[in-house]
Amino acid sequence: MSQLADMATASCLLSEDQFRCFVCQNVFTDPVSTPCGHNFCKNCVTETSHADVPFQCPICQRMFFPKPELQVNTLIAELLDMFRRSAQRQNREPVRGHFFFRTRSNLGHPASSRLRCFKHLN
Repeated sequence: MSQLADMATASCLLSEDQFRCFVCQNVFTDPVSTPCGHNFCKNCVTETSHADVPFQCPICQRMFFPKPELQVNTLIAELLDMFRRSAQRQNREPVRGHFFFRTRSNLGHPASSRLRCFKHLN
């Protein structure tokens, strides 16, 4: 399987919840990773900490001094962008923790299509 196909398959298994910031509970904006491996919006962690005070991870409470200089995690930013484009392109709708996709009957008639939720597939 090609790398592009692997990424497409992986994007089908992702949900909007995997791209939420623990602090603001919104989808990441300029996602950064802490030295302990947790991810947040850049503004959520830079606004709450000062250079002269140890940085404490909001999730695991681990302390870092001096405060780490956090850079945007381009991998997460790119995955989020691919997720959004994939959802738009394939008529998928992320809704409150559920990830929907459109299916068609065996006949392939657009009128017979319906939305199905990945979380509730049998």
